[in-house]
Amino acid sequence: MASSAFLFVCFLVGLVIHTDCFLFGSSDSCQGRCNRRSKKHSCQCNSHCVRYNDCCSDYKAVCVAGSSDSCQGRCNRRSKKHSCQCNSHCVRYNDCCSDYKAVCVAGSSSKLPKSGKCQTSKMGKVLWDNDVHRLSSSDFTTNYQPSLQIRFFTQVDGSKLTSPTFSAFINLLNNYYPENTHTEHSTSHETAEVNAFLDAVLETKVMDELQKFLICKNKVSSKADLKTTLKKIWFDFYTRGSRDAYHSSSGFEHVLVGEFKRSTIVNGFHSWLSFYEKEKTGDINYLGYVSKRTDPEIASVAFTWDGHYKAKGSFFVGTSPEFDLAIYTLCYLMHSGHMCKLTINGHRVSIKTYDRKGHVATAFVL
Repeated sequence: MASSAFLFVCFLVGLVIHTDCFLFGSSDSCQGRCNRRSKKHSCQCNSHCVRYNDCCSDYKAVCVAGSSDSCQGRCNRRSKKHSCQCNSHCVRYNDCCSDYKAVCVAGSSSKLPKSGKCQTSKMGKVLWDNDVHRLSSSDFTTNYQPSLQIRFFTQVDGSKLTSPTFSAFINLLNNYYPENTHTEHSTSHETAEVNAFLDAVLETKVMDELQKFLICKNKVSSKADLKTTLKKIWFDFYTRGSRDAYHSSSGFEHVLVGEFKRSTIVNGFHSWLSFYEKEKTGDINYLGYVSKRTDPEIASVAFTWDGHYKAKGSFFVGTSPEFDLAIYTLCYLMHSGHMCKLTINGHRVSIKTYDRKGHVATAFVL
């Protein structure tokens, strides 16, 4: 009865307050207001309204009905009650709701954290949770028994290595001389491969999160600035020692490809993917593990590469190229020369990085 009277009044004075009538009426509806709480409205349209008994009359119809197939109000949560999911892992397991990207992803890159929330220690979890290209434990098998006849990676699902970032990373592995007696030069083709790799990783959610954090910390100003920074600290060539005559090294070559320190010693080499690719072709001889961790899996192994010995090479296992690059970049820019302590999957992880004239000298997980 009250609503009929309201409409009648609006009809009588519609020419005068036509707009106000409709605006007043819309404040009592959840259309366009789901999952938001507003002091401007007399009723609410988020999940708390049930608890406080101030839901709009159409809350269930507009915001709840059919929500089992929608991400409205469910972003970054995983639930066994629903047939589709709305967190970053759904991309990996192919069970996202149809509106996952529209509701939970679209525009997220523009939402920067407040400066007080830019904490390096929390970024390990953020990067890990967004590493949707990471291999699952069923995608590979590792061997922690010392044996000259058995490889460290006894099985890897090759189909998981065909995504843009994996393919672009693998393309870079043959661009370097491992000996420190050669000056490195990039051909136009190799420069194009570096740009292709950086462009690929910068399109990932992992790098999007790193970019937001570094902008918050005033380390970079944009995606283009981040690419310039990555290219400088990882791909510029430099002399490794003060007496070296050759620009024989770069952060990427040392950390993620590996190089020779002397005639008998392997230097750097902290990428599981680089290890797997060289082991697959017979260039690496696995000698056994030194230490291991699980969840996340971190291996420290002894091996020889073309007759050169590495007593302990540590790396994350199964992670994507963008994750490795992002987490080492994070620690280098924030804690170079010091211990970078992070929490990944509920476990404490420490990373050490060093600087060489504004470039990554080394970076490795302990």
